[in-house]
Amino acid sequence: MPRKFDAAPGSSPLAGLVAGPPRSDAAPDRMRYLLVGLMVVQGVCAAIFLSDVARGVSLLGRGYFSDWHNGFELAASVSLVIGIALGGWFLAQVLRRHARTMRGLGIASGALHDLMEDCFRSWELTPAEADVAAFAVKVLSIAAVADLRDRAKARSGPI
Repeated sequence: MPRKFDAAPGSSPLAGLVAGPPRSDAAPDRMRYLLVGLMVVQGVCAAIFLSDVARGVSLLGRGYFSDWHNGFELAASVSLVIGIALGGWFLAQVLRRHARTMRGLGIASGALHDLMEDCFRSWELTPAEADVAAFAVKVLSIAAVADLRDRAKARSGPI
């Protein structure tokens, strides 16, 4: 049965060091769909308001705007459309920034992994010592390291 911090068979225990347990990217997708859905609802509302203004103008002509309420309704409708457009633009910017950040995190994670493996080689650690060192960097207790390595605790006190 795979455990929380196990590396893939044949790989180093450092493989999951920075990333930790696998995470789902479903949350950003759900948020994206929620925001797009909200923008669609806003678009429908804007269409209703603008069609009401258009109907009023077609019936009353320029006199439609003599009532301040009608002019305010037009301004609110146009503002809603502008808000939807700006919201979509900002959403696209945030999603692009998120993608760049995740790519950078992946690069940094790989660089840290490589650096630690180089250090372990230069220190001439045995594979068992390298495993324990990798788990220690993950800030696991001695008991957790022993459990993950399927070994008995050599000592229970501080080193």
